[in-house]
Amino acid sequence: MTETKKNFQLFLDEHIGGSLEDHVKHMDELRRLWSLSFPSMPVPPRPDDRWKMLGFQGTDPVTDLRAMGALSVKLLCYMAQAYNRTYHEILKESCPLGEDNKSFPFACAGVNICFLLVDGLKLKTLSSSPSHKIDYSVKRCQSTFYELLHGEPNAFNEIFCYTFMIFGREWKARGATYMDFADIANRTRHIVMKELERKSWKSLFSLKEALKLTMM
Repeated sequence: MTETKKNFQLFLDEHIGGSLEDHVKHMDELRRLWSLSFPSMPVPPRPDDRWKMLGFQGTDPVTDLRAMGALSVKLLCYMAQAYNRTYHEILKESCPLGEDNKSFPFACAGVNICFLLVDGLKLKTLSSSPSHKIDYSVKRCQSTFYELLHGEPNAFNEIFCYTFMIFGREWKARGATYMDFADIANRTRHIVMKELERKSWKSLFSLKEALKLTMM
């Protein structure tokens, strides 16, 4: 378990944070994400307004990566490949922002979901975290996560996918608008952390069942 945790921390250190120039180095991942999202469309240069189609807020996607660095992009690429149908369903519903304001910026949601997992599980000390104190409930969630990761190397990738699916499900169920983004993100975080705290799951599938995502 100690080795599993150590290796995962090295992975986070490699992909989180860094300068703007560090993020630029990960343009290959951004290009791959675009190609997975819009297979029939050529990858735009940066800056370019077309990046907003993927749910970036500006014309240069690198500026939206913020503290999560390239990690959120890698996780979105994973979801696009592992859950292609669900990924494209959520993408279609989410962006670009429509006139009815019922949609949300997809890629930025991915960055936020990545943050809420890293911060919620206290997997890495982040300067933007409200507190570095780890309480008992977080320790239980952490323990469950590392148990899953020990047996299933893709556990973090999978939990990211589950969390994004829940975000999309909650958004649609509420008929949310862009103003509800923070509330939906907080509710999503609560749902996932509650399940991780409730029981030491022995497999990702059992966690997925508990989150009612087995049909996705």
